[in-house]
Amino acid sequence: MSTALLAPRRKRSVSLTALIDVVFILLMFFMLTSSFSRLSSINLQAPAPGTSATASEAQFIVLHEDGQLSIYGKPKTQYPTVALALNALDMAKPLVVVPESAASVQAVVSAMEALKAGGVKQISLASPLQKSV
Repeated sequence: MSTALLAPRRKRSVSLTALIDVVFILLMFFMLTSSFSRLSSINLQAPAPGTSATASEAQFIVLHEDGQLSIYGKPKTQYPTVALALNALDMAKPLVVVPESAASVQAVVSAMEALKAGGVKQISLASPLQKSV
């Protein structure tokens, strides 16, 4: 018999260099391809006691589930954008946003941000409207 067949086998050591290189490449790939969103918030201030507006002073704007707006108490005109609704509002009066029950939270926040950017000074959020069957 040959001596090569009887010699014990040596264990091969696994090189970790290639594994570490792959891990770093994956880490760099995920760091460079991920997007980081900037979180923003809306400042909501509770009114001081005794300074709340009466219902006769306030304007009510209804936010529909499709994102359109309508002004409560005025003809049933729906405004597809906040900018068009701002033209029909009295900026001196406080505004109450009343979302429909199916309106998304993102639509409510976006509408309130757009109204604030449009120059509305006092914005309140009312509880959602329930659709009648």
